[in-house]
Amino acid sequence: MRMILRGLSVWLLVGLLAAPPVEAQQECAFLDIDGATATAVGVLWSHGFDDDEDDVAGLARVVATCRLERVRRLMPDTLASGMRIGNDYSLVFGVVPAGDAVIASRLLSTLLTESSAGEVLTDDSIALAVARAALAADDAEFVYPGDVLLTRARQHFGRGTSFGRPPAGIANAIAKLTPDDVRKAMARDIPVRLAVLGVVGAELIKAIGSLDPKFATQVRGDFVCPSPRALVEMTEDRNDRADSPYVSAAFALPADVDRAALAVGVQVATNRAFRRWRMRGMEQQARAPFVAWSWLRADPLLLISRRGEDPARLRPGERPQALIIDEVRATRAELRAFLADLRAVPPTEAELGSARVALRSRLGLPGAGKKHTWASDPATLPGRLQVMLLTAHHGVDVARIDNADASAVHAAVRSVLQAERSSWHALLPGQDNVFGYRRR
Repeated sequence: MRMILRGLSVWLLVGLLAAPPVEAQQECAFLDIDGATATAVGVLWSHGFDDDEDDVAGLARVVATCRLERVRRLMPDTLASGMRIGNDYSLVFGVVPAGDAVIASRLLSTLLTESSAGEVLTDDSIALAVARAALAADDAEFVYPGDVLLTRARQHFGRGTSFGRPPAGIANAIAKLTPDDVRKAMARDIPVRLAVLGVVGAELIKAIGSLDPKFATQVRGDFVCPSPRALVEMTEDRNDRADSPYVSAAFALPADVDRAALAVGVQVATNRAFRRWRMRGMEQQARAPFVAWSWLRADPLLLISRRGEDPARLRPGERPQALIIDEVRATRAELRAFLADLRAVPPTEAELGSARVALRSRLGLPGAGKKHTWASDPATLPGRLQVMLLTAHHGVDVARIDNADASAVHAAVRSVLQAERSSWHALLPGQDNVFGYRRR
């Protein structure tokens, strides 16, 4: 079946081969944007961190890194490129000159054809990718406070499953990977999704028609934690990279939660957090935002975190007003009060309106009949491309947020924020004997 791209700013799911048998039919998402000055193309493989086996946990990042490296070596004329890896997906993208059908199709072919990997990727380059992935896994498990807290929550809720592992794989397992292990993984036939946006035309669609990957048809992102139950005692860890205590409350999503309503509720919670609190340090750099959950990423956990106040260095002989354990208790009390507010107070219409605007901005795609000035900057395209791929992969229907009224949003939030589905985790600075906190 051949469909012709008509006009501009049109969202299409296009069959690219002329009258093929059903099993051979191709589909690729195309989005032509008025005002674009470049073309972004991307591939999403239906395989992520949690799909790896335990003994190779983190291999997904190594494979994605090697695929990206092949693009950069074979196609130096690409304007930009990058990757993203999640629980159940790996994504690599590139930006090419506007509407250049030859370069765009070559880029996709480079990503989808692994037969020449050995000619481009040496053992040393693969070893470097392995080392970088191992370092990233170690950082997520032990360095960044937000990821460390997430690791503890995953260990509690995901015991006995791949979700119980650290969020970016196991550093020791990654470090043992050989170049042959990586090349074999790159050659596996993993279902994919393709997307192209920016300057798109019939010539580009036709050029991509010769590609014949195995397309993903399954919507993923429905993982929920097995038999979640509350963690009676709050875990506490020490971390030399933390300059003040971080406390996090994690909640396991129920299987039947309305994710569209929850997305609106999480945005309401985020807006409330910013009105209620101020940032006390570098929470964003610490990967510990106030509220962490994404419909686009299909996160199975919701985390709400708070950093404690800055300590003051004590002068010789000076006694502190409060100890670090007192600051942990005070920070946890802040979180408890915030959670009580979310459970008890339904969102107002004003809160719902601002939440929907924010979600449409992040998850919506450009519509027809309007020129988009932002699209003139090629740097804006990769973000929209990732939205295209991940909304399809995780079944995200942005239009559903308009059907989520205050009662539905409040019900979704309350169904998640149940004490019996929670775990509490704290991360404390490695040294506290020379610091003190104010009493509060």
